Amino acid sequence: MHVVMVAKYPFPGVPTTGGVERVVEILRRNVAKHAKVTLLVPNAMTPMNFEDEAGAISYLEAPSVPDFLGYWSVTSKALYERIEKLRPDIVHVQDLAGLAFSWPRGVDVPWRRLVFTTHGLLDKDIMSQSAHDWLRKASAPFRAWLISAVERRSRARYDHHVVINDYVLSSLPDLQRMSWRSIANPVDRVFLDEPRNERASGSHYELLQVGVVNPRKNTLSAIEII
Repeated sequence: MHVVMVAKYPFPGVPTTGGVERVVEILRRNVAKHAKVTLLVPNAMTPMNFEDEAGAISYLEAPSVPDFLGYWSVTSKALYERIEKLRPDIVHVQDLAGLAFSWPRGVDVPWRRLVFTTHGLLDKDIMSQSAHDWLRKASAPFRAWLISAVERRSRARYDHHVVINDYVLSSLPDLQRMSWRSIANPVDRVFLDEPRNERASGSHYELLQVGVVNPRKNTLSAIEII
């Protein structure tokens, strides 16, 4: 079986930054134990082909158009051209449903199953990440509306959906009517194998939270809940 994954991923030698990249790193490594895996990385700074113990990685150069216009048009077509040559059994797209926006449907597609994992709400991310640039802030409502429409239409193209948490499912009513499975993000063994430090009796409970502080991650609300 040949599985093609489509997702963002760092260049060779560069550590993953967490989030989608870390999920893809763990998933790719484990799927490669049972099937041939090819990873296609869209919107890279430069084109590159690389191969490691988990399989081949192809970095596709980003088009010279804004991301909110290019990923579902120019990049989508470039990805399909590459997939058509690979003729995989399964294509698994991560995070951006619109990467399949221009892909054909029907009996002539070069895969048996098209799977998508939703990691977040791109239109909401656009609104929260445009506060410090007046041009991006002014254009954010239009960009968010367009991306929301593209993502909603694109989600309908997939055979199956992977849902990583209930928040995503409750925020996307259209997804609830599709074929989906709830599968938690893969967790690196380091978080399970490390010995636990037992608290001394009578000591106060302590919690250490490590992460990026920004509106997208809603860190302030997490602190307030604690």
